[in-house]
Amino acid sequence: MTDLLKQARHYTPGGVHSPVRACQQMELDPLFFTHGQGPYVFDHEGHRYIDYVCGFGPVILGHAHPALSKVLSAQAQRGLVYGGCDANAPILSKMLCDALPGMDQIRLMNSGTEACMTAVRLARAATGRSKVIKFEGAYHGHYDAFLVAAGSGALNTVATSGVTPGAVQDTLLLPFNDVEAVRKTLEQHAGTVAAIILEPIAGNMGMILPMRDYLSTLRHLCDAHGVVLIFDEVMTGFRVAYGGAGVHYGVIPDLTVLGKVIGGGLPIGAVAGSRDLMELLAPSGAVYQAGTFSANPMSLCAGIETLKHLSDTKAYQHLSEHSHALSEGLVLSAAQQGIDLQGVSLGGMLGVFFSSTPVQDLTAAQQTDPLAFKWFYQGMRQAGIVWPPSPYEAFFIGTQHDEDTLKFTLAAADQVFQSCAQQREAQ
Repeated sequence: MTDLLKQARHYTPGGVHSPVRACQQMELDPLFFTHGQGPYVFDHEGHRYIDYVCGFGPVILGHAHPALSKVLSAQAQRGLVYGGCDANAPILSKMLCDALPGMDQIRLMNSGTEACMTAVRLARAATGRSKVIKFEGAYHGHYDAFLVAAGSGALNTVATSGVTPGAVQDTLLLPFNDVEAVRKTLEQHAGTVAAIILEPIAGNMGMILPMRDYLSTLRHLCDAHGVVLIFDEVMTGFRVAYGGAGVHYGVIPDLTVLGKVIGGGLPIGAVAGSRDLMELLAPSGAVYQAGTFSANPMSLCAGIETLKHLSDTKAYQHLSEHSHALSEGLVLSAAQQGIDLQGVSLGGMLGVFFSSTPVQDLTAAQQTDPLAFKWFYQGMRQAGIVWPPSPYEAFFIGTQHDEDTLKFTLAAADQVFQSCAQQREAQ
């Protein structure tokens, strides 16, 4: 254990400021980074790694991108926070609304957790109802009512300490990708469900795509039952497509929750929706939400600069081609060693499951091979490549990843999968 880790554990619970960073499931010490450059991150001991964590999503243009560094440096000299309206707020707001069909207005805030909480509050105010449907394995931040089978963020527990039964009594938990379960629940709880909230592409039980017509059927069911449909696109927004998964699949929710990419790597969250819904928020309406750092100057200028770069259609072509090549390459490499691996990718987001069959929900994700993933993570990290340290997290790439990083990654994977097969034989 390094002196830095000893100090971290002395002053911080578990030595980390967000649980998954501890790498406990991987039986390794956490990494402490000092800086990043392009597709690489560097730890405090000087080791370089190809980065497929990408800040768990926000870093889509690469670390220390010259254009981002320039605008942030300039803004830091003008001021960090004013306690008033920033002139860039209407500019970023327009860029976001223009990219999201059906979204007339947006409220910027500080985190995905805050944005999901606000979206549900809006839905309850609009409908006068209390119950909310969420899906097993989906993570919508650490808001009490959502910490039920909440994916990797809560280690897939049914509940978490400190959350009272009353806080989750209005949360209806259903399996992802099961339309009939939604249909039956809406009929059973007719007139009491305010909202359905979901990640249109799951990213916290590994990456799981929606089944064909799943999202459009949810849209029809919500319309039929007067329920607000909320897409949590904190992870997928502007990462799988310019706009997000809703744009890619052609399904328009009532409310869209955003974060990560839209802040260019700085803290941000947002709720977007129709004018009628959004004007329920104070000061226009009676639904209260506020924040000292909401729409802060640094996040605004970084978000604007990031979206400018992503508006080039070639950006998503590169992301999609690269993530597909990486996913397919890993599956092929594993197969050559007799290892069952499922790969999925879209835009700058991908995932793998150590499984012989496709994974479509949390139950199937939990039946994948955690030992194989641990060996894979350990071997790749030793080879100079970092993935999210959990089998229940999506991986990320950015425009900074290139043919060199792809070749290095797949060559390392060949060696790691060979080692995994040998360890399996030795058991």
